[in-house]
Amino acid sequence: MDMPRIRVAIVDRQRVFIDALCFRLTSEPDLQVVCEVEDPESGWGNLQEARPDVLILDGEIPLGRAFDLAADVRRRLPATKILVLFNAPSDSLLDQALRLRMEGLLSRSESLTQLVQGLRKVAAGERPVSPAIGTRLDFDPGCGEYRLRVDPNSRGLTDRQLEILRHLARGDSVKAVARKLFLSPKSVDNQKFRIMSKLGVRDKVSLALYAVREGLIQP
Repeated sequence: MDMPRIRVAIVDRQRVFIDALCFRLTSEPDLQVVCEVEDPESGWGNLQEARPDVLILDGEIPLGRAFDLAADVRRRLPATKILVLFNAPSDSLLDQALRLRMEGLLSRSESLTQLVQGLRKVAAGERPVSPAIGTRLDFDPGCGEYRLRVDPNSRGLTDRQLEILRHLARGDSVKAVARKLFLSPKSVDNQKFRIMSKLGVRDKVSLALYAVREGLIQP
């Protein structure tokens, strides 16, 4: 009897990478690409319809949109596991990936063969981490989670505040953020005030500069 295949979605800025990975996966009888997306905003509907087992995600999509997508996946597709790819992630990018409990953290310098192996590990419930990334993390066996060895400046923000900060730093209005996150404008405005107080900034321009400087969003 044929075993069910692992359903894979790919969200990446580079079409060449998507094509190369799709071609590689066609030779794997246990893997099936069910969704390919270059723009995480316009492609969300396709991703939600595909309901993949594993999402391979470009972690350095500009302006932090990879983490917005990952947060949506966690809320709306809780069974989907996430394997994120980085070039040279800042501590803040790794912190956001860990907060969202992404199951795999791999370097883009890994070969396609290593990436396929990591994909299978994620599907099997393991948590593969590339050596270059692993040197910056500690594993807590008590909770089964990785943690950064050096806390980023954003550590004082809650997960929800980080999500709101990413939207505000991109120039979204309070009303727009509230609509996207299904919150009330008053709730977002209150969180905005708390974020600015914690970070010691006074306006949205300073907030955006902070987010870029600290690597919370990629320009």
